[in-house]
Amino acid sequence: MKKGEIIQSKIKVKHPIEYEMFLGRPILVLKRNWQGIKRDRIPKTEKCPFCGAYHLHRYGDGHRASHCTQPPIISCIADDGTILFSDDGYILVDINKTK
Repeated sequence: MKKGEIIQSKIKVKHPIEYEMFLGRPILVLKRNWQGIKRDRIPKTEKCPFCGAYHLHRYGDGHRASHCTQPPIISCIADDGTILFSDDGYILVDINKTK
């Protein structure tokens, strides 16, 4: 593997691969489902299409550095054909969260 080489992810996920534009770049959206989660717990994200992990972040939506940014850079393809890159991070979106 050469430095700076980009490899295509072969991870299969059961959810749509979506993105949002952030600072002019398409960034992967990873959702975190709060349904059934106890008050003192934080849920992990849905399965990451870059690395296959379920990532854990503190509270709040927004852009995050990817936990799967170790070389090589990994790409995946959104459902509409847009190419997304692991080194751009991802946008965390909370769903089913009650206040």
